[in-house]
Amino acid sequence: MDKNAICEITLYDFEVELATLLAKRKNEANRGVGAKETNFGSVKGVSSEVRDANSYAGEIGYARIRNISMDFNTAPRKGGFDFKERDGRTIDVKTRRFLKNPDLVVSNTATHSALGHCDYYVLMTGSLPSKDFYLHGWIREKDIISETMLSGEFSDGRKMERPGYVCNTSEMIKVYPSKADVVVRCACCRENTPWGDKGALCRSCEDMMCSR
Repeated sequence: MDKNAICEITLYDFEVELATLLAKRKNEANRGVGAKETNFGSVKGVSSEVRDANSYAGEIGYARIRNISMDFNTAPRKGGFDFKERDGRTIDVKTRRFLKNPDLVVSNTATHSALGHCDYYVLMTGSLPSKDFYLHGWIREKDIISETMLSGEFSDGRKMERPGYVCNTSEMIKVYPSKADVVVRCACCRENTPWGDKGALCRSCEDMMCSR
C-alpha cells in the first residue's frame, strides 16, 4: 500500500463497470448541453470520459470505506458536493491518478474559490483499469481555499496549466475529523456562532428579531 495513504480498497468488477457507465452517461449529458471539456489538474492526452471514470471509481471507493450512499445523478452541474456523511457534513472527493506523493488540487474558479461548496475535500488516488484505490485524508474547505494555498505548481515542482489550490497528502487530516472541527454559523447572518442549537440565531440576530 502507498505509505502516504490511510487505507486501500479494491473495487469489485461491477463497481469498475459502474464507474465506466456513469462516466459515459455524464459525458453524453455534457455534450447534450454543449458543456466545455476541462482538464484541470489531469494528465494531458487523457479523455474526459476516462478521467471521469477514474473520478467515479474514487468516489465509489470512498463510499465503500465510509459505508455511505452515493449519488448516481450524472446531470450537468456546477459546484455542489459528492457526499453527505452520516453526521451531516458534506464531502467533495478529488481523485488523482496514482502518484508517489500526490496533491489534492482544487480549481481556482468562481465555483470553487468561494467558501460554501462543501465542508471537507478528500483525496483519493488510483488509476483504472487497476481496481486498487487509496484514501489519503481530509482537509477543511476553508483551509485549502485560501491565498496561502494558491499555487502555480504542484508540491514536487511541476508546473500547472493554471493556478489552483494545492494541498499535499502530508498536510491532510489522517483520521475522520471530529465534530469539533465544524464551525456552525448563525442561521440569519451566517457570520456569528449561534448560542443555541445548530441552526439557531446568534444573540445579535435574536435581539433584532425580538425588537421587530
